[in-house]
Amino acid sequence: MDQVKNLEDFKDRLRELLSGTLSMQTMLQVDKIINILSEMFPDPARQVQS
Repeated sequence: MDQVKNLEDFKDRLRELLSGTLSMQTMLQVDKIINILSEMFPDPARQVQS
């Protein structure tokens, strides 16, 4: 696995795994991990500024 530089790279790598041949249960678990990480550590570059 390529070295992960930051959290966004890690989430992108998890998304790459979803495009592979994983079982449905594993895909749902990876998707849940991505969602939890996104909620806990939102990407400041993607946040809408008010």
